[in-house]
Amino acid sequence: MKDKMLKQQRVCFYLSDYGYGHASRQISLIREMLKLNKNKKIKIYVKCGHTFEFVKKSFCSDKRVVVIKSKNDVGVVLNQKLEIDLKRTKSIVNKYLLEFSQKVEDEYLFLKKNKIDLVISDIVAQAFPAAQQAEIPAIAITNFTWYDIYSHLFPEFQRLFLLREAYEKATALYQLGFFVPMDYFGIKKEFFILARKATVSKEKMRRELGIKTDDFVVYFSLGMADAQHSLENIVKNLPENYKLIVSCNIDVNININNKRVIQIPKFETESQNYLQICDAVVSKCGYSTFAEALLFKIPILFLRRKGFAEDQITGDKLLEFKVGKEITFDDIKNLGIELKNVEKLKKNFGKLKLQNDSGLIAKDLL
Repeated sequence: MKDKMLKQQRVCFYLSDYGYGHASRQISLIREMLKLNKNKKIKIYVKCGHTFEFVKKSFCSDKRVVVIKSKNDVGVVLNQKLEIDLKRTKSIVNKYLLEFSQKVEDEYLFLKKNKIDLVISDIVAQAFPAAQQAEIPAIAITNFTWYDIYSHLFPEFQRLFLLREAYEKATALYQLGFFVPMDYFGIKKEFFILARKATVSKEKMRRELGIKTDDFVVYFSLGMADAQHSLENIVKNLPENYKLIVSCNIDVNININNKRVIQIPKFETESQNYLQICDAVVSKCGYSTFAEALLFKIPILFLRRKGFAEDQITGDKLLEFKVGKEITFDDIKNLGIELKNVEKLKKNFGKLKLQNDSGLIAKDLL
């Protein structure tokens, strides 16, 4: 497979539409691939839906990257407490699977028309049978698949075999850390962290954001659940030197001039630059946020989403590393109490030998 890949110049990435994690980690890989091909011809297509603007802006100045808006998959539906809405999730998954054969055909035609040499999917299922039909290699890069998630939620849902069969058609799996066992893949290569590197120094970021030496900064990222907690009340219950960094996707519900809440700008693509300056992360379980936090050696307070198979493994690994602590949805109301203990976790990073594997993966593919 390596010899075949040496000649490849046209690569197509397929990104799952659920959240921003799939996109952010593949952005790091695309950047490394472009870096390796400064003097070579390479064209990278990226097919994504929800993250279209985010990905497009990440590569707006590089004409070698073509970002295409595409509805790839459906993920899950969560309620306001990060619990999976089983009824609504099964409904959207069923609709997606009823249309699956047409999606495969559409992607096959796209791959042939654009003379794609290599497919990389994280972790869009229809990409694999489409690539096999087009007789080109297709690499899965992930720590879980949607078959794992859905078969855990709906063990008697027979139509899910379409997903398993699709994933079985992958040429190889590049298995990332915090992985769910994926025994249906053939060839496997193991990596751990695939994450974006900081593009601005920590010192410069803290200076530009007006953060003082004795300020304690918290990266607060709960996704949909952010809106269910009044940031005003959370900040009110924290010591005066504590500051929160929050996503642009939530309604801050507080005077934005409040210097204790820093909202990442709406069109900012490099959120890892904000994360690196923090003293603690408060987040739902998620590979990309955790991978970046581990690289920057930042302790993590995490929530597990009920019924989400990936979260059990991700959370257990952080506990094993002794750099994370599980909290509940209700604990957020008294966040200050939990944050007082993160310094004890920070000392455990010295025992971990972790590196960013994005460069290694890029070299292996090209």
